[in-house]
Amino acid sequence: MTIFHISGLGYKDEEVGILAHKPVKCSENPSIPGELNYPSFSVKLGPSQTYTRTVTNVGEANSSYEVIIIAPKGVDVIVKPTKLYFSELNQKATYSITFTRVESDYRIGEFTQGYIKWVSANYYFVRSPIAVRFE
Repeated sequence: MTIFHISGLGYKDEEVGILAHKPVKCSENPSIPGELNYPSFSVKLGPSQTYTRTVTNVGEANSSYEVIIIAPKGVDVIVKPTKLYFSELNQKATYSITFTRVESDYRIGEFTQGYIKWVSANYYFVRSPIAVRFE
């Protein structure tokens, strides 16, 4: 991951500077957009955030995958659609995932984690970790 990518994710100059081991001004660096279609999610959560991901069927034709959500504590996770259908090999499908902070009765801490898992009827699955840092 480059300085340009980290700057494009909305981190502060000081935070990027810690990783780069030198002073950084993100506004002076061209940035790569934060949507790189990685299977995992690293979310710096204040207001709600929505991401999109495009996946490719590398399994069987005429298959479907249903999402299972294990939400990080203190976070509401909504995935749309909840089921992906593929009629052929290498077919692409897109879904969105929204993260919203929720009030809780217990102390969560600064970080929390969870995952989503897409599961087929044949028990094939793809798991995407979620790491959340609260602002």
